[in-house]
Amino acid sequence: MAKKKPKKPKQHKPKKLKPKKPKKPKQPLKPHRPGKPDPDKPRRKRGKKPQKPLKKRPRGPRSGSIPRACRTLIGSPNLLDCWLEHNPKVADAIIWQPAPDVSNASQLAWPDWTNAMKAELRQAWMDARTWHANGMTNFTGTFIEDPPPNQDFALEGAPFFRTVFDAQTQAWPLYLAIVAHSLATEIDAWVPWSLRGYSPEALEHILSGALMFRRDTNDGGAWDSDHPGGYVLGGAMSLEKVTPSHPTFTYPFLTQNSLVGSTALATIAHVLDWCRWNLSHYLGSFTPQNAENHWQYRGAAPVRRIIEGTPLLNPQNPGVIPAPKHWTPGCWGTSGFLRSLLRAVNIPVTLKFRCGHTLPYFIGAGRYLSHGDDPYNALARANYPAELLLLDEATFNSWFPFDPNDPQNPANQATACQHVGRRVIDLAVWHIGDALLFYYCQDKANGLDHASGQVYALFSPHGYSVTDLEATNLWQRLAAEAQLQGKC
Repeated sequence: MAKKKPKKPKQHKPKKLKPKKPKKPKQPLKPHRPGKPDPDKPRRKRGKKPQKPLKKRPRGPRSGSIPRACRTLIGSPNLLDCWLEHNPKVADAIIWQPAPDVSNASQLAWPDWTNAMKAELRQAWMDARTWHANGMTNFTGTFIEDPPPNQDFALEGAPFFRTVFDAQTQAWPLYLAIVAHSLATEIDAWVPWSLRGYSPEALEHILSGALMFRRDTNDGGAWDSDHPGGYVLGGAMSLEKVTPSHPTFTYPFLTQNSLVGSTALATIAHVLDWCRWNLSHYLGSFTPQNAENHWQYRGAAPVRRIIEGTPLLNPQNPGVIPAPKHWTPGCWGTSGFLRSLLRAVNIPVTLKFRCGHTLPYFIGAGRYLSHGDDPYNALARANYPAELLLLDEATFNSWFPFDPNDPQNPANQATACQHVGRRVIDLAVWHIGDALLFYYCQDKANGLDHASGQVYALFSPHGYSVTDLEATNLWQRLAAEAQLQGKC
């Protein structure tokens, strides 16, 4: 048997060695960050500690809430009746002073209105909703001239200067339009906040016709209209200091100028900011002729003409027509302007009277101004949010103490007088505007020291001493700002 040939041993090829990659240098350990697990400390095995719930700012009721019992009426005019029935606080604030031939009562709230009166408000409400749905165009409701002509032509030197509307063609349809718009704003949620969150007093400042107009008294006094059966602007508390505009003008003005914010307080601040950069204090005294010179209206300044701007006419020089300005009739007129304008977005405003001046109180937001002139005070035209102009309740009460049992208390009067317009002064210390720089440069040009200059004269009536202002480095900051702007 032939022997098998031995197999040749396999020759193994040497493996090609790949060059080793250089190792990355070790990164230094990152320092332990608070709030992250620490590797050097063993984690406790007790389970997670329960976290405290986040505190949310309390929010009032929002508009657009339809009671369950009323939802089948959506789209029907009867939804208004149902909604008011389920919100009696709002219904009771809708008050009108009917003429004697309508009712013997001096005032009627919605639940006691006649069927004819309710039908008219129902129709006005539907007209407002249709107008809004049409993109705020083609209003088909009752036409009212804006501003309504004053039916009480006042002569110079007359004892009373009134703005009077005809009952059926002006006062009543304008009141219906204002209330209908307010209810449409609430029910259809045109703004986030709600009427349902206001007190009865606050609601009346939006909805009560008795606070807007006063029926002819026929007694020879200030409320006795020369127009038969007229309604005098001012109302029971005499707070309507301007001629209101139709809500189909005021509401678009607010929305189209981005003045409506996410809250009522933000909206107030936006409107104050518009006032700050646009309004101008009227000149002279408030007489029928001077009112006509400023607003071309012989009566309370019309809201529409304040917003649109009017030229200041000079009867002695009729050929010269200056550029229009947004004239406002002082602290009382500005307070009334804010009251009338903000009513279009369901923000109530009332007026406080201290030391012969008028101060607006944004009753729903719990905020005040230290003077109706604050927004357009020259010192307020500086770079800070307009919301800073507002005072809270505690500050207002300490600055403007008032005892209803002793309204003329001398100590209270003195304190109030010292604080009229104080908020603008306090802000001017830290927020330097062009007006303060102007006075600083004049003082510098005249070689006046701190105590004798115009800058100090602005602050001294409100209790500031030279030492107080020097402690804030006011003059050093004024010098730096003047140099930065190349003023002086």
